[in-house]
Amino acid sequence: MGDIDWAEMQRESEARMAAAEAIGAVMYAQFVEQIGDHMLSIWFDCEEDLVVYMEHRGFRHVGREEAEHLRADLRGKPRFDGIHGPASNYGKSVRYDTWQVVERLST
Repeated sequence: MGDIDWAEMQRESEARMAAAEAIGAVMYAQFVEQIGDHMLSIWFDCEEDLVVYMEHRGFRHVGREEAEHLRADLRGKPRFDGIHGPASNYGKSVRYDTWQVVERLST
């Protein structure tokens, strides 16, 4: 993954999010991970793109969230090995974080 331009990926993700908001569209999911000292936020407009990206990053797709105690909008969403989520993202989308991000945001 060393050949990826992380700053460019972040800019493209933010541009997709702004374009979606401009037309009133809702993004499907957000994934946040820590790269060095920076947190990288990637937005996805469909489940398929999220799953492909996560698998490419080494986070194995392990099925769907089925816990009945969760909000209805989270049930049936993809789950990934070693990732916190799915979690509600202010009711606008689904959010996934690495545990490193969860720890950083919790301290």
